[in-house]
Amino acid sequence: MSDGFVTVAQCVEGLPLGRFVWELLFCAFLAWFMLGAINESTTVAFSYVSSEWPTTGANLSMMSIALACGNLVAIVVGGWAADQYGRTTVIRPALLLTACCGTVLQTARTLPQALLAHFLLGLVSGALIGVIPPLIAELLPARNRGFYMTIWCSGWPAGALLSVVVGCLSPELNWRTFHTGLVVPALVLYLCVRAEMLPESPRYLYLVGKRDEGYNTLLDIYEKEQLPLPWAAEAIAVTCAPPAGQSLEDGTVQLNCHSACKRLVSSSTTVAAWLAAATFLTSVAGQSMKIGMPLLLLRSESEVAHRAINSLTLVQHQALPTAIGTPSSVMSFFAIMPPHSLSAEPRYYVILILAQAYLVQFLGIILCAYASTWVRQRQLVRWSLASAALLTLLAVLCARVGGVALALCGPVIGLQLAAQACSVNFLQVFATEHFPTSRRAAVFSRACFAAHLGDLVAPTIGALVVERLPKGLVIAFFSTLYVMAWLVSARLPLSSSRERPLHDVDEPRCQKESAARVRKRDWMNYQTL
Repeated sequence: MSDGFVTVAQCVEGLPLGRFVWELLFCAFLAWFMLGAINESTTVAFSYVSSEWPTTGANLSMMSIALACGNLVAIVVGGWAADQYGRTTVIRPALLLTACCGTVLQTARTLPQALLAHFLLGLVSGALIGVIPPLIAELLPARNRGFYMTIWCSGWPAGALLSVVVGCLSPELNWRTFHTGLVVPALVLYLCVRAEMLPESPRYLYLVGKRDEGYNTLLDIYEKEQLPLPWAAEAIAVTCAPPAGQSLEDGTVQLNCHSACKRLVSSSTTVAAWLAAATFLTSVAGQSMKIGMPLLLLRSESEVAHRAINSLTLVQHQALPTAIGTPSSVMSFFAIMPPHSLSAEPRYYVILILAQAYLVQFLGIILCAYASTWVRQRQLVRWSLASAALLTLLAVLCARVGGVALALCGPVIGLQLAAQACSVNFLQVFATEHFPTSRRAAVFSRACFAAHLGDLVAPTIGALVVERLPKGLVIAFFSTLYVMAWLVSARLPLSSSRERPLHDVDEPRCQKESAARVRKRDWMNYQTL
C-alpha cells in the first residue's frame, strides 16, 4: 500500500449523483424485489396456487424451513467468499444459478422434490442477501449514503406484494409456473451485471493488489458520469498512511502499533457481536408477533377474534410455525384452523388487508430513507425500535376490538413492518460504514445470518410464550423484545451524523495520527480538485 496523492475511497465518494448511481439503485432494487417475492410468498401465496399435494400448514411450513435453511448456508458462505474472491465473483454465479433454478422447480412433482428445490433455491439466491448491500455501499458517494442505501430496500415489500396478489388472484396457476416466474428477475439482473451496471468494487480491487483492474473500473465509472478521471494510476492508493513495518515519524515502535491493532480488532469483534444480537432480537420480535398473535387470538371464542385470525394469519409472512422442534399444541394450530383460510379460493378482504400492509411498508421505507437526509442514524434506529414496540400493542388492540378497528389492522401492521425494516436497514448501513473493506462482507453476512436465524427460532419461542403465559404478559412480551433490541442497539457506536466515509483497512490510532502529520494535505475529491 504505497503512499498516493489520493485514496481510491476519495475517488469513489467524491463522485456527484448521476447515471452510475441510478444504475446501482436499479440493480439493487431489482435484486431485493426478487428476494422479497421468493421469501415472502411461501406461506401465503403458495397456499392458493394449485399443487400435486395438499397445501396444509405443515407442508407450507416445511417448505419455508427448507428455503430458510438454504438462505442461512448461502449467507455465511457468500459473505466469506466475497471477501476472499470479490463481490461480483459471488453475485454473478448466484444470479445465474437462481435463474437456472427455475428449471429445477419445473421438474419437482412430489413434496420431497419440492422441498429439495426450495432448499436449492435458497442456497443459490441467499448469497445475494449478504453480498449486494456491501457492494452497493462501496460504490456509492458519501453524500446521503443512508438515503441511497435504504431507498432500494423498498423492493422487498414490492416483490412480496406482487407475488401474493398474483398467487391469490390466480388460483388455477400451477405452483411450478408461479415460482419459476419469481426467478425471472435474476436473469435480467445477471444481464445488467454483465453489462457493467454493477461493477466490482474498486476498493476491493485496490485492496487485493489488482491496481490495474481497479483503475480501469474507476475510468469506466467516471466515463458514465461524463467526467475525466483527474488522477493517474500511480497517484491512487488504498491508503495514504505509511506501510506496515515502517517506523513512524514520532518514533513510536511497531510493537505499540501492533498492540493498538489487536485492541481495535477486539473492539470490532465486540461491535459485531452486539450488531448480530440487535438484528437477532429485532427479527425474533417481529416473527414472534407474527406467529404468536394468531395463536393468542385462537384462545378467544368470540366471532371478532375468529375473523381477525383469518386475516392476520394470511397477512403475516412466515406466520406458520415450524414443523421441527415445536410442541404438540403448536402443531394442533393447523388442525383447528378454519379450512377456508388455506383454501384455493381467494378471500378478497384478506387480499385487501395484505395489500394495505405491504403498501404501507413500501411507503414507510421510502419515507424513512428520506428522513435519513436530516435525521441522525442513531435516532433512526432507536426511534424505529420504540415505534415498532408501540405499534405491536396497537395491532393487537385493533384485532381484539374488531369492528371498525379491524379495518385498521392492515395499515397498523404495515407501519409496524416499516418501523422494523427501518431499524434493520440502518443497522446494516452502520455495519457497512463501521467495518473495513477487508472484512465488510463477512461481518455483514453474519448480521444477516443472525436475522434469518431469528426467523427460524421465533415461531417456537412465540408458541411457547402464548401457550404458557397469560394474555397480558404475552402482549407485553412481544413489545419487550423490541425494547431489548433497543437496549442492545445502545451498545453500538451508532453514528451521530447522517453519514460518514467508509474505510478500507483497519488502521491503529497512532498510525492515523502520524499519517495526518506526515501528509498535511486537505481531503481531496473531484469537487475540491
